[in-house]
Amino acid sequence: MTLHYDYVIIGSGAGGATFAQRVAPSGKSVLIIERGQHIPIEDENWDPRAVFIDERYGAKEKWLDRKGKEFTPKIHYWVGGNTIFYGAALYRFRKNDFERTEHYGGKISPKWPISYDDLAPYYLEAKLQPPLSRHHSEGDIGEHNNNCDGRKSQIIGNGK
Repeated sequence: MTLHYDYVIIGSGAGGATFAQRVAPSGKSVLIIERGQHIPIEDENWDPRAVFIDERYGAKEKWLDRKGKEFTPKIHYWVGGNTIFYGAALYRFRKNDFERTEHYGGKISPKWPISYDDLAPYYLEAKLQPPLSRHHSEGDIGEHNNNCDGRKSQIIGNGK
C-alpha cells in the first residue's frame, strides 16, 4: 500500500504544529510524524519538581559532546516535543517596542526593520485561534489536536 501526502511534517512542536495548522485549511493532505507517544495524564505532569528536577519525561538516551564525553540531553520525545514542556509566555510587542529607544545612561536600542503594523495581522490571527492548552481536568490532553472545523490531524507515533 502506497500512501501519498502533500506535506509530511516531522514533529508536532511549535514549528510543526504551526505549519500544519496553516496548511490544513488548504485541502492538502498533511501527515505529522512523531517520535514519541502522548504524554501520560498523571499528577506528575503538573509537578515542576517531577518535570524539571527529576526529569521524569526527559530522554533517557546519551549523547556525546565534542570531546566524546557522554551526557543526557535536556530533550523530550513526546507528541508536541519540547514545546509540551515550554512554560513561558510569549508577550505581544507594543508599537513603541519596534522604535529606536534611548535608555538611561545613553544606550540605544535600534529601530527594528519591521513595524508593529507589519505584525498586526498575525497578532489578530493568533487572537482568533482557540486556546492552545487547557487544564488537565477538562479532558484528555491527547484530544487537543483538533482543527477548528472538527477535523483531526493524523499523527503517527513510535507505538512503544
